[in-house]
Amino acid sequence: MAHPNFDYNLLKVLRVLIETKNTRAAAELLHISQSAVSHSLKRLRDAFDDPLFTRQRHGLIPTQRCLEISQQLPQLKLVLDGLFNQHDRFDPRTLTTEVKIGITSALSHAVGTPLFNRLLMQAPNASFELMDWSWQTEKALLTGELHAAIGFGPLMLSKSVRQHQLPEKPYLICVRDNHPLLAKEQVTLRDIAQYPLIGLRSPDWRASFQTAEDLILREGLEPQVLLKSDSMLTCFSALRQSDGFFPIVSLSTLPDGIKTINLSPGMPSDNKLLYLFYSNELTGSEYHQWLLFEIIEFFNEDEANIKIGNTN
Repeated sequence: MAHPNFDYNLLKVLRVLIETKNTRAAAELLHISQSAVSHSLKRLRDAFDDPLFTRQRHGLIPTQRCLEISQQLPQLKLVLDGLFNQHDRFDPRTLTTEVKIGITSALSHAVGTPLFNRLLMQAPNASFELMDWSWQTEKALLTGELHAAIGFGPLMLSKSVRQHQLPEKPYLICVRDNHPLLAKEQVTLRDIAQYPLIGLRSPDWRASFQTAEDLILREGLEPQVLLKSDSMLTCFSALRQSDGFFPIVSLSTLPDGIKTINLSPGMPSDNKLLYLFYSNELTGSEYHQWLLFEIIEFFNEDEANIKIGNTN
């Protein structure tokens, strides 16, 4: 039976509920209140004359009728995205919800503050949560608990998670002021390997990407590891108090008392690239399009603004 007064916006709510099986997660993904999701679900139940979901301990379980509807929704996705986009341009000043971004620990110290400042200027009424990348990040992106994530890649993730490569940055070696290597016009890997290595730990990428320690071993040299820490501040503190070296990916000015050395041409570097990760299901949201655009522009604009720590 046709429903001439059916609100087709409800199908978007249904699609997100099917994916998340949780009214709270659906509300965050759709940027509406949880009560609004519950109200939409009641209207959907009335329209389809079916409960659509049964509530159990670990979330909502779709009924057989709901599963039948869900099989038809993918074909409607492109049409629905067009239907549900707002006609007026999204204004971030009206945003009052929470913006959630995951950042790998190797980048959080340098990226977190300037990115937060950039977004806050445009969305002064929003609240922000910047979280370390963990083994739960992929799931959080898929459920909408995270709106975007920044880290090294590419990674083997669900096809529903898009990976956008950010601008490639030069590879630098940091040392303290007056370090012996600063007296050399060009520094080779063999020169560097004579000094202790300070590395930033980042558990989300270690199994997939080589480190400065790996590079030294690959050249037949023996690395001398002085410190591995998940704190950028601790690494720089150790650097100021030792003859160690600290590899980073460059984006701008360094902390006081820290210099970079001139590397010889052709010196091997690591293979870690920066990526922006986000759910394919969110790309139709004007809020999400704004957020992704601002993150990408943050990395594109004024590349000498910050330093992003590389991992070891």
